[in-house]
Amino acid sequence: MGELSEDELDAIQGLPSHLAQAVVINIGEWLLADAELEINGKDCPAIDLILGVKGPRLSAAGREWLTEITRRSMSLYEVREVKKGKGLLLQDLVYTEEKPVWVHEKSATEFLVQWDVFGARMASNEGKMVLTGAVYPMERPQALACLEEIRSEIVGDEDDLVLVRKLVCWTIIGCWLESLLEERPLPRVVDVGTGEKIDLTTDHYRVLNWEVLEAVLAEQEDVDGDRAEG
Repeated sequence: MGELSEDELDAIQGLPSHLAQAVVINIGEWLLADAELEINGKDCPAIDLILGVKGPRLSAAGREWLTEITRRSMSLYEVREVKKGKGLLLQDLVYTEEKPVWVHEKSATEFLVQWDVFGARMASNEGKMVLTGAVYPMERPQALACLEEIRSEIVGDEDDLVLVRKLVCWTIIGCWLESLLEERPLPRVVDVGTGEKIDLTTDHYRVLNWEVLEAVLAEQEDVDGDRAEG
């Protein structure tokens, strides 16, 4: 997030809870897989400190997983096939020499559809390819614009795999953050029957008796939720 302005950082602090959680998850994985820290004038990969002799005590499985997620670069993937509750067939759009890969993933199959494009990282887990947890969803036009930016950034440096990996990572993160902060106009809603415009409004009421209100709403078949959830 080093290139964001103070106003943009403030906007990120004000994101809805599910997006704020996604930011934290993505930061954590980037720190483990790609971050470099300047120590005594030298750039040191954060993962080398974590897995080094002075790093935290980790289980063998934990060390193996951390090592695994550093092996592959983040990339942009296009969804070629979705099997609900089972997984996805993904095509790497950056490293185009890679063949489509079947990824075992349940939760993402609930919202991803064919031809969606998103940023992510793959890893091998018990002989199966999985997504590592950090996901950078974007609208398809934004994702394709991100792909074009990546291609322009790496022109002339294709043989420098370390630099290419950094450029791919930084560009995906930057485009995703831009998409989070982009102001989108409200959609124009119309009545299906008349075609006339419908104006969306939010009304606020002072509640004098919560118990009575909750009892009344509980009797309505078309009302869901409660005071805590809304």
